[in-house]
Amino acid sequence: MRILVTGGAGFIGSHLVDRLVDSADVGPGGEIKGLEVLVIDDLSGGSRYNLSKSMARGAHLIVKDLRDETVAMEIAKFKPHVIYHAAAFAAENLAQFCPRLVTSTNIDTFLTSVTGGVLGGCLEQFVQFSSIAAYGVVYGSANEEYPLRPHDVYGAAKAYCEHSLKALADVHNFAWTIVRPHNVYGPRQSMTDPYRNVIAIWMNRIIHGNPPIIFGDGTMRRGFTYIDDVVGPLLRIC
Repeated sequence: MRILVTGGAGFIGSHLVDRLVDSADVGPGGEIKGLEVLVIDDLSGGSRYNLSKSMARGAHLIVKDLRDETVAMEIAKFKPHVIYHAAAFAAENLAQFCPRLVTSTNIDTFLTSVTGGVLGGCLEQFVQFSSIAAYGVVYGSANEEYPLRPHDVYGAAKAYCEHSLKALADVHNFAWTIVRPHNVYGPRQSMTDPYRNVIAIWMNRIIHGNPPIIFGDGTMRRGFTYIDDVVGPLLRIC
């Protein structure tokens, strides 16, 4: 089986790649057997270090920007059976001030990935990493049937990818899954981003002797997900 992980050098993507490699059959020299794992990442948010363990065992990394539509041909040559599309610019607040940058990153990377998969002729499953932002304002709890009513540019881009994925899957006959990882934390998470990932922001402030910033009156609650609890279900998709 050939699996492509876009954004696979980032936080969630690299943990997924590690687990994919760990789940494969192992040859006499420790190499993975029966499974080819390709990562495409521009390293804008990830690093080679995150993939050092998996690359030592046979996973491959191509450093390219998926906004370049010519990368679709490289994906087609790989002929992936499964694509985990984790590449994104998850900057919801920034999207209101840099809409072209955030929108092009999220939409164009998706289009390149799915186009390459279709051109390869072997695509069986496409896993789209989306966001709760596609729902917009949620009243109560949301489930798979909750309507997509994004209220910002970032959410609109994610909703576009979801609708487009379903349409393309109907035409080109491949399965799809949409996942919405929520407030994920754990090793390899960026500690330098001042706008996202509140646990890392708190840790960074505490390390530098500053108190964590808590908005509201302190009675609100928010759910967080440890990275290992995200990767397990992702593996079961394919």
